[in-house]
Amino acid sequence: MRQFKGIMKKGGQECVQQYLQYPDKSVGALMRGRYVTLEEKWTTKAAVERIQYSTRLRRIEETHLDTLMVVDSKNKLRGTVGLKSLVVAPNDMLVRDLMDPAPPTLRPEADQEEAVKLFTKYRLKSAPVIDEASSLLGVVVYRDIFAVASEETEEDFAMMAGYAREPGLRSGFRGALSRLPWLAITCAGGVCVSMIVTRFEATLAQIIALASFSP
Repeated sequence: MRQFKGIMKKGGQECVQQYLQYPDKSVGALMRGRYVTLEEKWTTKAAVERIQYSTRLRRIEETHLDTLMVVDSKNKLRGTVGLKSLVVAPNDMLVRDLMDPAPPTLRPEADQEEAVKLFTKYRLKSAPVIDEASSLLGVVVYRDIFAVASEETEEDFAMMAGYAREPGLRSGFRGALSRLPWLAITCAGGVCVSMIVTRFEATLAQIIALASFSP
């Protein structure tokens, strides 16, 4: 277990300021600092021991374990490997033989919408965040991306319905213009329904049960 101590001290001390320096809508604001790193030269047995040693039961929900980050001695990203593959692989198999050497990555200054597109395109569960030198900074997980995508969808529907968040009279005019097409469609539909009901009024009078189909 001593072989892991140096790495734990180096990777476990996250500085809060590192995450506060990124804008709210950036990938850096979403990335998590609790994850497990491996080295490609390790065997799967040593990698599993690393996971057991570095993960505390009381914080297991806060630690991302579905995908493990493979780094070198300088914390440069070398690839990723899934936990399931690691557990079922032979004990003497090397991590480098299991890992994906070119996983999709994100930059911390990128917009969160870019992350949503990347996760959707590759159907990712997580993605490492790296800097210009390919140093691993953190990881973004699907749950956080899903929350961002849901928020963006709500904003798009709100804009379509005319519920803009801009204060003032200008926002009111924009809201009215946004709702006008929907109101026109509704009015046209109402007129069509009235014409149909009027045309078949005699039939409806004879067979009252047909009135239930009016909606």
